[in-house]
Amino acid sequence: MNILTESKRDEIVATLWSKAKEEHNCDAHNIPYSVVDYICEVDRALYILLLSWDKLSNPIKVLKANMVRDSVMNYVATDILQFEEKKIEEALAPVEKRADKYIKLERHALANVYNTYTTDELMAVSGLSRPPLLAWLKTNGFYRSVKRGEWEARNPKEDRQNERL
Repeated sequence: MNILTESKRDEIVATLWSKAKEEHNCDAHNIPYSVVDYICEVDRALYILLLSWDKLSNPIKVLKANMVRDSVMNYVATDILQFEEKKIEEALAPVEKRADKYIKLERHALANVYNTYTTDELMAVSGLSRPPLLAWLKTNGFYRSVKRGEWEARNPKEDRQNERL
């Protein structure tokens, strides 16, 4: 992986400008806006990395947190920093949202009605940490507390229908 410095950043941006001028046969004022925008975004990405990247973490995550475009992230990571492809794909993978984890729990409850589970088992199924899991379990009808730390999977629709009878 290449080391990024202020002089290296200036050199990269100057090279991009000269290539754009050469490719479009014009001065800097007549380069198409899309190319200018791309060069400015690369410059911004490099500046972000200079300021906030610790050289040990994944640079893609830093750029993603600062909402740099995917095309610029890939260019900076592969062409400039020569970062490994595997780590780039890993960083660009979508993060599982809390709502998706709740859906996992709901499906698990419906597939295993009347089975009992410990809080730790439900944490493993959903991927949630203890506090949000317990808050969800107490407010939702998919699991009922049997005793401290044990939960019985339920089908809330069936429970409501049985209450009406």
